[in-house]
Amino acid sequence: MRMKTRKILLMTFGLLLATAGLTSCSSDDNEATGGNGNTENGTEYVDDKGGALTAAQEQAYNMSVNGFAFNMFRTMMAEHPQQSLVSSPLSAACVLAMLNDGAWGTTREELLTVLGFKDSKTRAMNEYFQKLMKASDPNAVTKLLLANAMFVRKGYKFNPTFVNDMKLYYDGKAEALDFSLQESASYINDWCSQKTNGLIPEMVRQISPNTIAMLFNAIYFCGKWKSPFEKDHTNYAAFTDETGNSHQVEMMVQGTSDVGYFEGDDYKALRMDYEQSDYCMTLLLPTGSKRVSDILGTLSDESFRALDTKYTKPDPIAIIHLPRFTVETPDETVENLEGILRKMGITTIWNEKAELPNILKDAWPTVSQVRQKAKIMVTEDGTEAAAITQTGMDGSAGPSSQPFPEFNANHPFVYIISNRTSGVIYFIGTYHGK
Repeated sequence: MRMKTRKILLMTFGLLLATAGLTSCSSDDNEATGGNGNTENGTEYVDDKGGALTAAQEQAYNMSVNGFAFNMFRTMMAEHPQQSLVSSPLSAACVLAMLNDGAWGTTREELLTVLGFKDSKTRAMNEYFQKLMKASDPNAVTKLLLANAMFVRKGYKFNPTFVNDMKLYYDGKAEALDFSLQESASYINDWCSQKTNGLIPEMVRQISPNTIAMLFNAIYFCGKWKSPFEKDHTNYAAFTDETGNSHQVEMMVQGTSDVGYFEGDDYKALRMDYEQSDYCMTLLLPTGSKRVSDILGTLSDESFRALDTKYTKPDPIAIIHLPRFTVETPDETVENLEGILRKMGITTIWNEKAELPNILKDAWPTVSQVRQKAKIMVTEDGTEAAAITQTGMDGSAGPSSQPFPEFNANHPFVYIISNRTSGVIYFIGTYHGK
């Protein structure tokens, strides 16, 4: 018979994603690891992890994580229309990939299908996320940092094979904590705050007695604009939301040629690069009667990458009006990622149908909750949040007989932070003026 079911809690926060898992009945000692994989009816769940990651797979996986990003954010936006949002689908994908390492059967099929990694083997998938982890460079001018951690309630243990995979591929360390103590929640929050440079200072207020394990992924981005804005040029300006209401926002302004600009039938696109890096922010501003939902509804990995072939360098300059803003994950969204993932097709991990035999020793867990908390700050200098910081400088040019192209973000728009070389999306959001 299947062993007693336990719960796993998945949380994604800030550019931080946290997943916490409840494990089952095993209490040999207080260490975080021990034992081997689980069995059912005498059958041990030993994974054929497959071969190494190939270049073709890496390219395909880049496309897959972007497809997941657009699908997840569209689903999130449908629940919170006309609301400023920020999300890191890549962080969520990383935690689900960690979960997949211990999954089996139908549960694995669901995870792989929703992530866009269908028919993938575990090793290649893990090596893909390992490459993303290695992109972290704390000494770079533009910083993208990823981190993972695993916590288990004292008296319970992770499956050592799972722990080894987490350490090898995700650079994640397993620690045993006494979840009954408030100090354990504080310890976890300190980890969250440290890995997001204080942007996400708290993820766990109190640990449920039912929670026996947690997995966390954190992603932090901080970049300066290649072409920063002059702070003296920032003034209040009118911003009109999709209901027709207008209010004042702090509007940054600059004239520059150091951007990519494209004007399509339904939107204007602007690419602003970060200093000394391959990272950039793409801004998509609906035109005419179109709304942000119309733009996001047509976005795919293919159409997003195609923008790079359409950008032109303004001659002599483009005039840019961009709000100075901060966006945080709404409280209701923090608590409702489970509903979003269910709508996307992940349905078995939440109940007794879950097949997650290789995460915990002598335990058959299910997922109790998935949460995400994110924050982004866009200023004259750049973007930060477990996110981005951008800066830009005003430019000037001589007389021209042609009007300058203008990107005036005085109504709702979409923003995306990505890597220009790989095309991988790290953050995606919408701004509605507040």
